[in-house]
Amino acid sequence: MPKPKAASRTGRTPLLPNLLLPAGLWLIAAGVPLVWSLGLYAALTLPKLALVAAGLLVCSVGALWSWRRGTFAPEATPYDAALLAGAVVLAASTCASQDRGLSLIGNYNYYAWGAWPMAMFGAVCLFAYWGLAPAERRQRALQAVLASLALAGLYAILQASGVEPFPGIGAVLHGRAVSTMGSPVSLGACMALAVPLGLHWALGTRGQKAFGWVCLVLILGGLYASISRAAWIAAALSGLAYLVLTRRLDGLWRSRGRAAAAAVLCLALGAGVAHRLATRGVRSAYDAARVDVWRAAWTSWREHPWLGSGPDTFELGFRRHKSMDYYKGAGATEFQQNAHNDILQVLVTTGLVGLAAYLWLLAALGLAAWRVMRGEAEPRRGEAAALACGLLALFVNMKFNPVPLEALSLAALFAGMLGRGAGGAAPQRRGAWLLWALAALMAVSVFLAVRLWEADRDYRKGIILGRAGRPELAMASYQSALRLHPGELTYAVAYINFLSARAAQAPAGPLRRELHDREAEIGLSAVRRHPNVSNAHYARGYALMEQSQDGRPELLAGAEAELDAALRLDPLFQPLLEARLLAARLRGDSALEAELAARLRSLSEAQAARR
Repeated sequence: MPKPKAASRTGRTPLLPNLLLPAGLWLIAAGVPLVWSLGLYAALTLPKLALVAAGLLVCSVGALWSWRRGTFAPEATPYDAALLAGAVVLAASTCASQDRGLSLIGNYNYYAWGAWPMAMFGAVCLFAYWGLAPAERRQRALQAVLASLALAGLYAILQASGVEPFPGIGAVLHGRAVSTMGSPVSLGACMALAVPLGLHWALGTRGQKAFGWVCLVLILGGLYASISRAAWIAAALSGLAYLVLTRRLDGLWRSRGRAAAAAVLCLALGAGVAHRLATRGVRSAYDAARVDVWRAAWTSWREHPWLGSGPDTFELGFRRHKSMDYYKGAGATEFQQNAHNDILQVLVTTGLVGLAAYLWLLAALGLAAWRVMRGEAEPRRGEAAALACGLLALFVNMKFNPVPLEALSLAALFAGMLGRGAGGAAPQRRGAWLLWALAALMAVSVFLAVRLWEADRDYRKGIILGRAGRPELAMASYQSALRLHPGELTYAVAYINFLSARAAQAPAGPLRRELHDREAEIGLSAVRRHPNVSNAHYARGYALMEQSQDGRPELLAGAEAELDAALRLDPLFQPLLEARLLAARLRGDSALEAELAARLRSLSEAQAARR
């Protein structure tokens, strides 16, 4: 490590290098739950992903700058071995993935479970450990988290009350608010994560109480508006755990007045929860479909037991193994990108090796929390209890629901802060190679996030221009989106659908043939990039079938082959079955036509039973 350098003629250490590292984390803590952009189709996810990458790049610059001046060195953390094991497993599983591009980046408009987002969450944890060691820095980061989630909670309360301050962003789903998270499940996960922290500030010193109570009330309001039962359970358990760990309940039961007030509050909360569940408006059959999801997950894991099918590829196996019962709860065109259980998700996508690495990380987190709680004095113990119980809320929630990028980013931040004081660290054990590696990763991450941002902006433009009746400009926008992100199947399928609709309106002749040829070309590229994805073969097969109907009957055999490949990857997808039925009619294969018609009738009966 280089010797410390004087930053100025006064001999003082420069302020900027030392502040850049925590500033990047403050940016993540305050901005990720709230940021969005109306210029994108993925308006609530890509901005958050880009902000995480930008915040980590600021952290990297600050860490390297401070290291060059001799005021910082990357210390060992309690999670080093577990994080390294997880990185190795993610890399190996991505290389062996059924869809490497998908495993690297993650599913479109979610961006939480791919190898690249997971690497960034690991970096957040490391930088939080290094950059938030002083109590003042941690306090600012926690204040930023609470304030940000309180604003998101306020937005959710307004939505649940029928007020939408930002049209075009949020939407109430079955009476459930989504706030700036885009999903009631995601909203509930973020709110539950912050409940113990809100309790800690509300019950803290006088200077904290007012701020803490305001944030806690708004966070609980947002949690209530989400109507996420898993999040409610997680918040209740984590809040109770915080009160037990900090012995806040001891004084409560010594006072009859306080005990009576607590009992009345619990009864009121219980009545409110019962009322919201009774008016939730979501079919219980959908909840029952999760059992079928878990059953299909087990079957999928058995196909790739060691390294899994690849990070964030749960949907590929699920679509092959879902049963007819699933449609009775979820519908004919519903996809499942997540197992709704973190253990099954990890097992299916990264195999037994990945599960071992995941359990190792959980054990490291638990051990760090236990060491801090045992060894630290107040108020550090109370803060550690709030962080640990927030992670407990996330752990409980993940047994029933997928959790979003926002929750995983904040959880990584909590884990890094919690690790301080756990013991076992060896200061300055490592050289700067890790800082340079992280800086390079974050520079690439910012570049990739900007590319995804630009591609999604053009994709949205294509949709808007197509609806506005400006097809040439729409085509140019779709092409630009695919040029910037050629591996995104969502863009390819949308462009093929647009071309198909335009060809249907065009008179027979060169223009229609050109449009169908372009469809087939895009479909071929999609199949080459995603050979194990049903939608890629479906798009290619449908394009070839349209070509065959446009005076080239010799292409029908290729269309049938692609549609059959798609059906092997998803035997019960209704639009796909309808397309294959049309191809059978064009071929004149009455036996296959009857078989496909019977399968479609079965799906219709399942839909009728669902209604």
